Amino acid sequence: MQTKFLIIISFLLGFSAIADVEEPFSVSASFRKSDDGQVLLSVSFSIENHYYLYAEQIQVEASGGVELAPKKIPQPKQKHDALTGTTVGAY
Repeated sequence: MQTKFLIIISFLLGFSAIADVEEPFSVSASFRKSDDGQVLLSVSFSIENHYYLYAEQIQVEASGGVELAPKKIPQPKQKHDALTGTTVGAY
């Protein structure tokens, strides 16, 4: 009986640990005004080790007729993607 109880507890603790895994990346955005009065949007990604984001899949869009013009976008690193077998731009 005690062995079954310990197996169940171990299973639940293991499942709980899996459920608490953090997301592989997060996104944050902020606005500020430049010296010449333009409103600037800054978008930042935080990416966990051993994960990456495909550069061509990242999109930042605005609604309500707002036009976004990229001011500074870092160059992605070229990485071999084991899933597709190709070289991709990734962050």
